[in-house]
Amino acid sequence: MDYAADAIEITDTQARFEYVNPAFEKITGYTRTEVLGKTSASLLRSGKHDAVFYQRMSNTIASGQVWSGCYVGKRKNGSLYHQEATISPVCNSIGEIIHHVAVKRDITERKRLEERLAKINECFLSFGTDPTENINRLTAVCGQLLEATSMIYSRLDKEMLCLVGQWQIPEGYKVVDHPDSHICYQVIQQGSKNPLVIVDLSTTTYAQTDFNVMSYGWKTYIAQAVKCKDISVGSLCAVYEQDFIHSDVDKTVIGIIAAAIGVEEERRSTQEALHESKERYRAVVEQASEGIFLVDADSKRLLETNPAFQNLLGYTCAEMRGLTLYDLIAHESESINRNIQFVLTEKYHSIGERQYRRKDNSFVDVDVNANLISYEGREVLCVIVRDITERKAAEKQLLHNAFHDALTGLANRVLLIERLRHAIACAKRDKDYLFAVLFLDLDRFKVVNDSLGHMVGDQLLIAITRRLGKCLRPGDTFARLGGDEFTILLENIKDVADATQVADRIQAELTLPFNLSGYEVFTSTSIGIALSTTGYDQPEDLLRDADTTMYRAKAGGRARSKVFDSALHNRGMNGGKRQCNVQSANQRISARMESSEVNKTTFV
Repeated sequence: MDYAADAIEITDTQARFEYVNPAFEKITGYTRTEVLGKTSASLLRSGKHDAVFYQRMSNTIASGQVWSGCYVGKRKNGSLYHQEATISPVCNSIGEIIHHVAVKRDITERKRLEERLAKINECFLSFGTDPTENINRLTAVCGQLLEATSMIYSRLDKEMLCLVGQWQIPEGYKVVDHPDSHICYQVIQQGSKNPLVIVDLSTTTYAQTDFNVMSYGWKTYIAQAVKCKDISVGSLCAVYEQDFIHSDVDKTVIGIIAAAIGVEEERRSTQEALHESKERYRAVVEQASEGIFLVDADSKRLLETNPAFQNLLGYTCAEMRGLTLYDLIAHESESINRNIQFVLTEKYHSIGERQYRRKDNSFVDVDVNANLISYEGREVLCVIVRDITERKAAEKQLLHNAFHDALTGLANRVLLIERLRHAIACAKRDKDYLFAVLFLDLDRFKVVNDSLGHMVGDQLLIAITRRLGKCLRPGDTFARLGGDEFTILLENIKDVADATQVADRIQAELTLPFNLSGYEVFTSTSIGIALSTTGYDQPEDLLRDADTTMYRAKAGGRARSKVFDSALHNRGMNGGKRQCNVQSANQRISARMESSEVNKTTFV
């Protein structure tokens, strides 16, 4: 237990700590000596949950049941953290509860990632037509997400460093200055794709040369170069009055927002150029990286297109002149007419995201803005089209990361819970709808990690994911909950035999060895099966029963599967059956600590 990654707590019946492992100390900030004899309620309660929440938890474990769920805790330093917890009772030989064992996992970073993704999406949706206002929105949301003292976006304009985007800047901050002595100028010159992080500004030369660093005593600095048309034009930086330990998520956030500011800078540049003379306008349009075209408001026919727009859709200039808007945006004639009418009335319209059809009939995601301009003595629409394929891919990747396991690519607990909720809802609507959950735990997996190393252990998990995926239907959900624990959701099955047959196929697949880094590795799995016929309301209850059943299967020997029996489970709450559950829980902890000698060619 001392080497477990999750926090493990053992408490008496009065909820007083009797044992905590090093992971608990790392997560909470309390040492073992500080907590022994004290209660979790007195040390770790966050104030984010009401008394009813804790009473329900207490009633569950007092009745001899296992409680599972997520809630917020408070560290020794007062900071809050999110955790997934499972609290199990431990009984003596006559069935009396004598201890509780809690296993808790810190999921704070996962929660932060989900919240940040939502905030960034909200910011994109709030964009108006003024790029400078959009830049200020982006600067502010970045400062909030990075929890900075101040957030600053500075643009290098005509050999001067100018403040453009700001959030919580201190009074007296120099908004325009010569750039040579500024730390932001270094970021712009380097133009790196990776953010610059300085954790102790007081030890750098900027503490003597940069007026703002000298004036406000900032300690930590994180900055990302902003590029417009592949040229570094500015610096987006977060500054802190205290020491700040950044994470990979922080770096990702400032990188995404710096790229978005670069897009707004390019839009600003394009919009300003469009107000120049016709000669300069044509030169800028021809060289612009954004797609630009002119269209007749009555016929909807394209009049002029720039090379960027031609390349975006795969047409030549001559081919473009024969097209109308209806050729580019299929099945949206009413939307096209409505947007054009709006531009004619308001002179400008940010149309938003659209899909344009390429010459090869594929589609590209774009952001569209339209102006009314003078062209050859009449008013026509000037449409600016920006390719947002990369941004869409980044958003899709962020969303994927929030719901999938990084190592195996399988669904994670968050996605599994959502699909379980859907399956439970289907079962409540249709009494004939049946589904099952298989809870898998690899036998003696810890021996692989301890003897062959974590790299081989990770290779084994990936190889098992690929092999077991062959046993499932396309619509089944295969998830990794962490470590060597996997879960399979089988929806719309006929009877329990469908689930046991999948379990049998899995066991058969694992009889064959895995060849990993020169080792021939054998493994097996214990499987617990829970069916929807038991009548569940919460996904956590279904996972709990499948997990409990898996450990009953493991207690009978390796490479076994077992179906959850609610009658047996209820009887197990009394007398000797409770003791059996305690022994299974002890075997669970012991199995994770087990190790054995392994030769260089075979592991059994």
